[in-house]
Amino acid sequence: MGSERRSRVEELSRGVRWWRSA
Repeated sequence: MGSERRSRVEELSRGVRWWRSA
């Protein structure tokens, strides 16, 4: 569970960073 949640959080963080940079 922790590993799956961490992967999702990392993907979200990356998308948000890219969207903010856009």
